[in-house]
Amino acid sequence: MHAKSPAAPRADEPVTLSFVNADIAEVARTIGVITGRSVVVDPRVHGTMNLNTDKPVSKAAAYDQFLATLRLQGFTVVESAGLYKVIPEADAKLQAGSV
Repeated sequence: MHAKSPAAPRADEPVTLSFVNADIAEVARTIGVITGRSVVVDPRVHGTMNLNTDKPVSKAAAYDQFLATLRLQGFTVVESAGLYKVIPEADAKLQAGSV
């Protein structure tokens, strides 16, 4: 239920994701560590997600896959002043900034 690399990988080091029925907030925090982003999760965001890569991918690709999986569940990420907020997709238009 976690990225196979427990610490943040080096900038050029690919990562393998293996999240099965993992809490969305936990996945978001792990993706934040992997990508070096400050991520917070809105309290209205709840549920589980599956996010797996068959082979190592770049940190950018891992983040893109995370965003795609979030959107499938009705959530998204907005950026404001260097802070990445996971929020319900319906609220994204009300938030300043974008990802």
